[in-house]
Amino acid sequence: MTHPHPDRITPLKLHATLTPAELEVARLVSCGLTNSAIATRIYRSEDTVKCHIRSLLRKTGATTRSGLVIWMYESGHVVPGQPGFPDHARLPASPPPLGSAADRSRAAARLHRTLTAARADVDAALTRLGTL
Repeated sequence: MTHPHPDRITPLKLHATLTPAELEVARLVSCGLTNSAIATRIYRSEDTVKCHIRSLLRKTGATTRSGLVIWMYESGHVVPGQPGFPDHARLPASPPPLGSAADRSRAAARLHRTLTAARADVDAALTRLGTL
């Protein structure tokens, strides 16, 4: 059976390297700011912001602003449930091999809680973007 939702992670380049200016623009996009508001915040023209966003989309593999927000979460540049932004991206480490069924159940429950929190944050960000 095929999954009814498209894969949101596979096309993303989670290890993309951004310039400091691109990272700042990506952070402001993830806060739901418009191009005009971002330009005012970073003291650049709106055309410069658009150029940064085009570069971000190309580098990250995202195709939309909401895809860029998803990239920010998936690449560890935004941590669900924490205000602000980490100094460095915190890509999830590969989990150790799971032993017993109880270990797998606990890991699945942790993963479910993490994904639920991330989904709520992404939904909130998308809602904010939709009101712009």
